[in-house]
Parts: sequence; C-alpha cells; structure tokens
Amino acid sequence: MKWGRFRDFMLAVVLFLACCALAPSAARSEDCLAPNRLERLGETETAQFWMTLCIPPGNDLYRVEHGRLEDLFWRGDLQVSQPAGYDPAQLGADPDLTVATAWHTDHSHSGAIFDPIVSSILKAAQSKSGNGTFDADIPFNGHVFPVSFESLDGGLLKGTYSAIELSTGQVRTMTFFLRPGGTSGRPHLAICGTKKELRGCTVFANVADQEVLMLVAGYNLDRLFRLSEEIVGKLNAFAILRKSP
Repeated sequence: MKWGRFRDFMLAVVLFLACCALAPSAARSEDCLAPNRLERLGETETAQFWMTLCIPPGNDLYRVEHGRLEDLFWRGDLQVSQPAGYDPAQLGADPDLTVATAWHTDHSHSGAIFDPIVSSILKAAQSKSGNGTFDADIPFNGHVFPVSFESLDGGLLKGTYSAIELSTGQVRTMTFFLRPGGTSGRPHLAICGTKKELRGCTVFANVADQEVLMLVAGYNLDRLFRLSEEIVGKLNAFAILRKSP
C-alpha cells in the first residue's frame, strides 16, 4: 500500500476530529445527593446538556469546566492531577505520562467511520485461523486497508497496518484495538498512530447511550487503550440515565 494512502488515512482522522463539535441533547436532570457532586456536560449558556454525572467522593479528578470534561492525566497507571507546568510537548518525551480528552458526537458523524470498520473486523474475525490471527480489509476514506489482527485475552482484537514512506524509507504503523463488547456492552474501537515517540489514539465509545469520542495520547499504545476503557467505565458509573420517552 502506498504511503500516500496511509497519510490520507491519518489526515482524514484528524480532520474528522476537528469537524465534530459538541452536539448536545437534553439529559435527564436528577438530584445528586451529598456528598456526591453533580456535573453536567453540554452547552451551559443554553442549558442543553447531553449528559449528567453524579460523581462520588474520591473521584475529584473528573471535573467539568464550562460544560466540558477537563483533560484527564495518568502517570503510569495512576490517575493524577495535571502536572505542574504541563506542556503538551512533554507527551512522548515522558514515557509515563498519558493525557485524555473526551467529548460528545452525533452517531451520524462518528458512525460513518465506526460502523464500517467494526463490521469489517467482526466479519473477518469469524473466519480467523486456529492460532487466533486473521486479516481484515478496513474501508476508510474511499480506500481499503489490509490489516493483520490477533486475538488477545478478554476478547480484545488488535490489528496492525504498516506502510513505507517513500521519501524517507521509514515504516509508519497504525494500530487498531477493538473490544466487541466494551464496558457499556457496545463495541469499543481505537485507531492509533505514532509520530516519533508520541502515540495517539482516536477512540469511539458509548457512555450511557451517548456516542463519545476520545483522544488519548502518551507513550504506550496498550496503556492508551486500557485507560480509554477505564474512562468509559467511570463515566458509565457516574452517568444518570435519561428517562425513556
């Protein structure tokens, strides 16, 4: 596969993230009894909220500012507050530091990427070999990318796609993680790339029946995916579900 298609793939992911602004929907408003803390995600000026969180004590690192979940930080597997003097340039240079951000998106936008990829992986997984490996043709942005997958513990599927950059001869690699039944019971997908020492994953997830996008960046890809699942698990535990119509 030519490097140009690989580059277009990564560029399309970045552009997709840039275009998908917050799409709030009315959320159920419930009392959140002390000592729990009430937080609402959405448009504070118009009081249109897409999610209401009731956060128990001991989870003070999950904070909302102006209707947006503040960035989350880890040092290794330990969640921490934002490091003093934090500079995004530290990411990758500091192998222990991971940062994540999350926001809401309409499924009509995220599903254009998420649904075909997940469907292709799951269909290919049905014919996997006895050693748990299989190949999947991933459709994206008008191209098809051959990705080699392996089955890991817990039902996790991990795939890699590599291409040679013709101008430098360097090999660029993308990594796919898919847990078919994530923490919310819905598929949990991450598409990850590498730039020098920095790894970054675009994560498609579901929290309390809301479509959520996350961007998780750091040094270790397996950790990035694991922490993205931790975020979804926490938000699902905090979320107050909307009433059925």
